[in-house]
Amino acid sequence: MGDLLFEKVWFKLSDFDPAKGIQSNAVREVAVVFGENIVRVHRMIGFIPRLVGIGMRHQLAATLAILEHAKHPILTDEDRGNPTLMTAIEREQRDFVEREELKEINDREAVGRFSKRNGANMMKLIHRYGYQDSPELESILVYMLLSTWTAFEVLAEDLVLETIKEHPKCFSFLTGKEKWGFRSRRRIRESYKIAFPTDDGDIVSAVNSDDMEALALLRNVLVHKRGRTDEDFRDGVSDFTRERPASKLLSSFATLQDNDAVIVTGETIRSIIPPMMKTGEELLVAVDRWISAH
Repeated sequence: MGDLLFEKVWFKLSDFDPAKGIQSNAVREVAVVFGENIVRVHRMIGFIPRLVGIGMRHQLAATLAILEHAKHPILTDEDRGNPTLMTAIEREQRDFVEREELKEINDREAVGRFSKRNGANMMKLIHRYGYQDSPELESILVYMLLSTWTAFEVLAEDLVLETIKEHPKCFSFLTGKEKWGFRSRRRIRESYKIAFPTDDGDIVSAVNSDDMEALALLRNVLVHKRGRTDEDFRDGVSDFTRERPASKLLSSFATLQDNDAVIVTGETIRSIIPPMMKTGEELLVAVDRWISAH
């Protein structure tokens, strides 16, 4: 499988607020849902470090509890046979964990710093001890991509349908017989051309972004082709790199042959998901401005 570069997957989420500055209530609600969906994607990164952190915390609690009550770091058979001692140790361990969790609740800023540092350290450990080629890690990366595409599909659909419902006067030119579709990049673009025929260019730019095209190509080959290249994917990558020579989004897939495995790495995630977040924000702002102008 090769090095998945998992330690490079981390991307910034702290400044991501797609609902900020949005005027239309309908657009703002769609923006909130999009933001929450992206947050769920981001949490996939932190699952492994958090899981390990929980294990480390409980292990530390157990060690401290044993030292407090047994006065030596390793329990003997005699200790284990002493129910009073074991009950005291278990209570001490539980109390320690609860106190630490309470600290997290009361000091979010400190927890944020710890989580970032702990997460970075765990990424390095994963790399150092050879788990970088594990199918489990690749599955996390793949589902981050797939979930990001789903989040954008939902955004694209809700943004059209909810704004039409909330602002009918802006869409008085529609007949009600339109056939909307949002399950492919082609249908998304067609639907936006129908809904916003007098666009000033910002909406068109958002639904034709490089990152949307790259993500759609990867999503299709991962879902429909079992992650194996075929002629359609190779042609799509070739067209993408020819039409967008400055973009490096799909450059790592340009030399693949038929039936080669399409490997998603941490660098793939970081090169596509943050731009997709920005594209989503730009689409929300563009539609909000369109409504204000009409």
